[in-house]
Amino acid sequence: SSKKPGSGRKKQTVSTIRATFTYKPKDMSEREINVRLGLVFRELKKNRYIHADTDQQTFLSLFQGAPLDTKMMWTAPVNALCYFFRQLFSVFQYADVPVGYGFWQVVAAHFLDGKEQSLDHNKLRTTTGRPTNTKELDNIVSLFDPQLLNLNALQDLYRHADSDTNSAVQEYYKGSGLSIKNKR
Repeated sequence: SSKKPGSGRKKQTVSTIRATFTYKPKDMSEREINVRLGLVFRELKKNRYIHADTDQQTFLSLFQGAPLDTKMMWTAPVNALCYFFRQLFSVFQYADVPVGYGFWQVVAAHFLDGKEQSLDHNKLRTTTGRPTNTKELDNIVSLFDPQLLNLNALQDLYRHADSDTNSAVQEYYKGSGLSIKNKR
């Protein structure tokens, strides 16, 4: 069968993609999801991965599955952005990608680099250099893991997030007997 010209899925440039990721672990309340995403946001901002002027609600919206028109600035090297999202989607699969898109398309649609330039999803996809701060990024990605932290521990971390969340996360893991190492 031959297709008529113009039929099929509409091509969209990355700049017109409004779709976002969905982070909805089973049996997790909306409140706990927001606490987890709030911790991720604070850690990314505190450690200068995202711009200091980034709005928390914009960041939370990136993982709520609703259309988003705002772009955030990733101020760290692009290989850190690639590592963070590769861990989030390829290694651990903590969030869902909207149907019809690749996760690099969605990342490129919602982030700018530190020079406020648009990102190319094909370049993101092929970026393989490992950042020097993988341990710090792994700690931040671990906040998405529904198996590792309970809500009470998260609330305690959230209350103390301005001091040193990474240290608090490490202490929690030591006391719990759990590991934050990659689950391969």
